[in-house]
Amino acid sequence: MTTNFTQCALRYIGNQTLESRYSWRGPTHLIDPNSTTQITFAGCLEVCGRERDWYPWSQSSATITTWILPVIGMLLQAPFESNAFSQTMFALARWVGSPMASLSYILWNISVSGKCALMVDMSIPYDERVPDRGSDFASLRDSFFILTNMNQYTMKPVISLKKEVEGLLRIVLFSKDLPLKGTNTSLQDTREELAQNLREGRKRGVVPVFIATAWFLFSLAISIQTAFGFIGENAQAHDLALGLLLAWMPVLILCSIVDRNPVASEDIRKRLNGLVDLVCWSLANNQIRNDFVARFRDQPEGPRMREWVEKIATMSQHIEGNFFVSFAGQGRVRWHYGAAHPILSDIENCYVADHGRNWLQYEEEARANLVLGPVGEGLIWFDKRELWQIVSAMIIVSCTVFGAFTLSYYTPTVGLGCRSGGYVIFFIFSVSLLVGELLVWWFSSPVRPDQMKWLARGSTRLQSISTFNRLEQQSSGMVRRVNSSFGRFKERLEDIGVQSIVTIGGLFYRRDRTTRSNRLERKVRQALQTYHGYSLREWTDRFVFKPLEVINALWLVYIVIAQTMGIYNTCECKSSIWGTMGGYVDLQQTTFTDNPLIIQYWAEGVVLSATVMGLAMMYVVVEWCIQSHLNTGNYHDARRGLVRTRRFRVLTFYLRYPFSKVIHGVNSFRHRLWRLLKIKPGREQKSLVWTRYITFDYKPLRTNEMDFEVLVHQPSPNLHEGSEFLPLADTPLIHVREPDETHTSPGTNLSAEPALRRLSSSSNPPRISFDSSRSPRSASDASLNVPPGYPRQNPQQ
Repeated sequence: MTTNFTQCALRYIGNQTLESRYSWRGPTHLIDPNSTTQITFAGCLEVCGRERDWYPWSQSSATITTWILPVIGMLLQAPFESNAFSQTMFALARWVGSPMASLSYILWNISVSGKCALMVDMSIPYDERVPDRGSDFASLRDSFFILTNMNQYTMKPVISLKKEVEGLLRIVLFSKDLPLKGTNTSLQDTREELAQNLREGRKRGVVPVFIATAWFLFSLAISIQTAFGFIGENAQAHDLALGLLLAWMPVLILCSIVDRNPVASEDIRKRLNGLVDLVCWSLANNQIRNDFVARFRDQPEGPRMREWVEKIATMSQHIEGNFFVSFAGQGRVRWHYGAAHPILSDIENCYVADHGRNWLQYEEEARANLVLGPVGEGLIWFDKRELWQIVSAMIIVSCTVFGAFTLSYYTPTVGLGCRSGGYVIFFIFSVSLLVGELLVWWFSSPVRPDQMKWLARGSTRLQSISTFNRLEQQSSGMVRRVNSSFGRFKERLEDIGVQSIVTIGGLFYRRDRTTRSNRLERKVRQALQTYHGYSLREWTDRFVFKPLEVINALWLVYIVIAQTMGIYNTCECKSSIWGTMGGYVDLQQTTFTDNPLIIQYWAEGVVLSATVMGLAMMYVVVEWCIQSHLNTGNYHDARRGLVRTRRFRVLTFYLRYPFSKVIHGVNSFRHRLWRLLKIKPGREQKSLVWTRYITFDYKPLRTNEMDFEVLVHQPSPNLHEGSEFLPLADTPLIHVREPDETHTSPGTNLSAEPALRRLSSSSNPPRISFDSSRSPRSASDASLNVPPGYPRQNPQQ
């Protein structure tokens, strides 16, 4: 028999016997005390019953059309993979069950692709025509787009820790002069063809994502209007709370229009591996490698560059062959970092950030730094700037869930009940999964050589203390005993488990029970041996995070179903007995609340959730717009999109500037603190900031040894900390130029006027010293740079 709270109210109100026995005489919240209508939880169970008061179909169907169908339509636009059912199910469980962690990875990917688009934009002047197809700008655009695709794939787990791997990928992405083995096509043309194929294979369907998102927003608007139009109706408030609880979901799905997956991820992986393997085979060829290195022999750092290329070539035999392992975009793979950010950080540090707008002006110098500039920490390292994305993901999910919690908590009976408590459980699971992932990432990260030296020095200092040595010996003995006991316990537990499985399995065998049981035991023990070889990440992924994500996703599904069907319409849920503020039911306000203060709390919850959701969606749409010029397949449309992007950046510059200054200040705070404490800080990461003006200035300097003018670029400090390639040199990079009548002022485009003076007619060009933050220049990636439009001197003349 189901509960009917309307009939229960008629039976209780006016019955003095029941009122004297079960009336509530404690404190109430947001409603006035009334012992004639307010009944205790125990009285509710006795008078109304323990069953549920199911919603009528008219109300359930309204919830289905308002929320469930829009949510399903939105989930269908998620970036699923084709022909991968199990991966799709686990990815869906991850997105729904661990939204904070998923959004953290996705926002980080968006930030990385945004940096690629920014570098492409800043490579040429603001107010000049965008170069045509086949230009250096177009080639650079292809390179950065390929890098964003590489960023979506996992890499070989051990070899990717080597710095030479980053060096190889930079040759793959930015070199023009490496001849390719077995083909007459240049590396630049190969990249152009690959980039076009990647753009054509990029998943379409942005319009359906916008439509699904608009459907959700329309439903939310209707629900808000209904809730505040019929203020006090509890059912409307709880329906609105359900929508606010899911308000983070359209943000996550909308992110897929920026962090877009390819139509055939496996085909893209093979194409990327094919390009990497082609460069590896070319570098492994002595003749090709020597020709490539010969371009640097006349440079002061030529021998060191040759040594670096030889290291890369030696490592290439371990890199080739499925270097990119599996697709990991859209946060579907735990602990995925990607190859793009380390490469972007290093080229930003060594060249791009210092030169700012029009950094591609001296193309050969710029490409030399992109190809053979210093390598920092390799491909796998955690940038603390990623904490911005983690915090943003936490804010998005927390605020939307808290808005839903506010509505349900302050809808009488005020207190922590089934609805608000369910939201809290979902939130706790989400936070725990995110924190757990970060902790496992930290504990399982490999120790780098520089960290090994620091640990060795610390250990040496501690071992010089006798007390520490005594404690170390005692603790070591205790650890050995604990490990031995734990090992015996684990073996015993495994034996019990195996025997239990074999015994239960034997019950289903009618023939050859002994033989088949022995076969089952061997299979189980082989599986256990496989589990023994798992790393910490593999153990936690399979046995902790995936099960918890599935559980949390199912819990969210249960909340939606319970709200839709009326499962929460029980005495327990209406009494809000999960906390200390409830414990009673007002039978006159089970469906409608007449307290005027209720609108204040409902408005607070709605404003909080809707504002955060709106800002997050606005950010995603803006990123989609300003990055579209990098992803567009039609080059004419891409050029037009870049022009529009620049106009938008100019219009919104003063809106974005305060935020960028705050972020930069927080990022550099640690280094300032270290300097204040006189502690040697680590490498401070430089950042390229968008501007329409050319800010880099080559300062003219005259020398007595030469009869021509040189323009000196002052190197930035801390440019090479942590780099094993190209150590610091005191000699600055110089540009050979004919004396000019007037020196340029800061901010002037220096590529404009004076002609390059012909060098002496000797067979050997002058040895050009350069800052070690850059690679040398000749007629190639390391060439002596000649500004665009200047006559080039043939070194052989």
